[in-house]
Amino acid sequence: MINVTRMRDTGRSLRDIGRVGLCVACLVAVVPALSACESSDEEAGAPATTKTIDRDARAAEERRERARERREARREEQAQAPPPAEPSCHPSYDPCLDPSASDYDCAGGSGDGPSYTGYVTVTGYDEYDLDSDGDGVGCES
Repeated sequence: MINVTRMRDTGRSLRDIGRVGLCVACLVAVVPALSACESSDEEAGAPATTKTIDRDARAAEERRERARERREARREEQAQAPPPAEPSCHPSYDPCLDPSASDYDCAGGSGDGPSYTGYVTVTGYDEYDLDSDGDGVGCES
C-alpha cells in the first residue's frame, strides 16, 4: 500500500512532488491495472485519500489469485489425464490399416508380410510402400 501523504520510495512530501508528479508516481509505484490516481491539495485542506488505490490493489490481487487457482487446476487435470490412445487406423490408408503392424504387403504379391492387404487408397505418406507408382492407389493388381 502507498502512503499518499509521504511517498515511501522517494521520501518526498506531496508539496515537493506536486499533483502531476504524484499521479505519475502512483501509476508507476502501485499497480499496473490502476484505473485512477487521486491527488490532493493539502494546502487547500483537501484530505489525502487512498480509497481508489486500496480498491484497485485488492481487485488486482484477487485477479492474480483466481489466475493462480486456474493454473493449478489445469496442472492437476493434466497430471490425472490418461495418455492419449493410439489411433486404431493409419491415417494414410483407406480402408483402415492397423498402425501398430510392423509391415504391410499386398495380398497375393511377393511381399513377406507379416500383414497383408488388398486394394487401398493412399493419401499422405505411404509408410508401407503399397502404392508403387504413386497414383494414390495401392495394391492395384
